[in-house]
Amino acid sequence: MGPADKSEPASLAYEDHHDPMIDMMQGISWSPDGRSIAFAMTPWSDIYLYTLGQPDSVNLTKTGKFFEEYPAWSPNGKLIAFTSDRRQVKGKYTSDLYTMRTDGSGVTMIYECPGRCDNPEWSPDGKSIVFQQDNDLYIIPKSGGKPFKLTQGGVNQYPAWSPDGEWIAFVRSVTLDPPAYIYLVKPDGTGMRALTGKDTQPRQLTWSPDGRYIAFENFASEKFGVVILDVQSGEITYWLFGYTPSWRPMDISKLPTPAATPAGVTANCSSGWSRLQVGGQAQVSGKAGDPPNRVRESPSKSAQQIGLINPGTVVSLLEGPVCADGLVFWKVASDEIPGGSGWTAEGDGAEYWLNPYQ
Repeated sequence: MGPADKSEPASLAYEDHHDPMIDMMQGISWSPDGRSIAFAMTPWSDIYLYTLGQPDSVNLTKTGKFFEEYPAWSPNGKLIAFTSDRRQVKGKYTSDLYTMRTDGSGVTMIYECPGRCDNPEWSPDGKSIVFQQDNDLYIIPKSGGKPFKLTQGGVNQYPAWSPDGEWIAFVRSVTLDPPAYIYLVKPDGTGMRALTGKDTQPRQLTWSPDGRYIAFENFASEKFGVVILDVQSGEITYWLFGYTPSWRPMDISKLPTPAATPAGVTANCSSGWSRLQVGGQAQVSGKAGDPPNRVRESPSKSAQQIGLINPGTVVSLLEGPVCADGLVFWKVASDEIPGGSGWTAEGDGAEYWLNPYQ
């Protein structure tokens, strides 16, 4: 009714369907040049852009009463993908997948989600977007179309594409309740494997620009905050208290040329550095709760991972040492390994991950 007309019954003009929240940044995404940040801000969760050195951020969406969330900057720096509940179906709000230009113009819905869409992430070549729909992950072309279902079963969330485009990291659990684990899967849905155990509750994954690490928000009651995972070794470093990490891009062309590999692993792995012998036994170093050793089908970092052996596990030494990718590999046998045997690293030429066992 009009402001001066009190004779007509009141009608609902707008219903607040969001929970009241304090101002909080979420869904952070760096621009490819590392100069600007896109983020969502509650309440009402508009998407903002902040350029380093500027006094304030700019509201890109300005919808006021809708949720825009999970901004993700395209690799060419021209588009931002995000989700929004601005569409309604039979009076209920949805969560669809959109893109817009970096000044907030050209908003385009690229996928009308039959459930709830969250957490879009671009492929490094900018041709595709991986996203979460309800409990599964999907990949869709940047201009829209029919999405490819990437995962089956369980609850799969927070996808993050590796910088080389070879893997998608994500969080997987049986139900919405703990425990949850970080997994890797190839973009065609093959090669799925776990990276972490039960010692963390991961959310909001982000790869380092060199692909060596994954930072994530650890939601476990103990050691809550941002955690760094070494993708190759599985080592976890508890870093700082905080939320929603996002790794700043770096200009690879400006990095110093790496120094030559010292004459350590390759020159000394068969004599001098390695402490193991074929026919003997070794024990995985560390204590309960420390990262396990990865077991691969051949002596190479790129070889398929076939299992994990936990700290304290005793293995029999079948073959080795073999030097590859900066590591010293041994073929080992254990009941913990699917198929009974595989290749694992004694160490990196400086640190031992397998110790002689008598």
